[in-house]
Amino acid sequence: MALYLQNYQTVTMLYLKEVNTMWDIFSILFEEKEQSWWNYLLTGLFFILAGIVIILVPQILVALVASVLIVIGLVIVFFAWQLRNIHRSHRKIRIEYLD
Repeated sequence: MALYLQNYQTVTMLYLKEVNTMWDIFSILFEEKEQSWWNYLLTGLFFILAGIVIILVPQILVALVASVLIVIGLVIVFFAWQLRNIHRSHRKIRIEYLD
């Protein structure tokens, strides 16, 4: 619930403040959150370790890319199906009320 409220407040701030550049958007998104140095350190170390593992075992990169592509494909198919349902219901409404 707190995360939802925080995101809602951030979106509200984006509407209320004048945004001229991408830097303004980044400053709005990150100004309220207090990030400590160790969070960045752990993230950097994680990416370094992931890079080393991918260099040593390139099949992991292939599996990662393939899984990302499969997930993206599934999401696109899901949205296409939802769009099809919306078009069908819209067509029914048009037929009932406009003809």
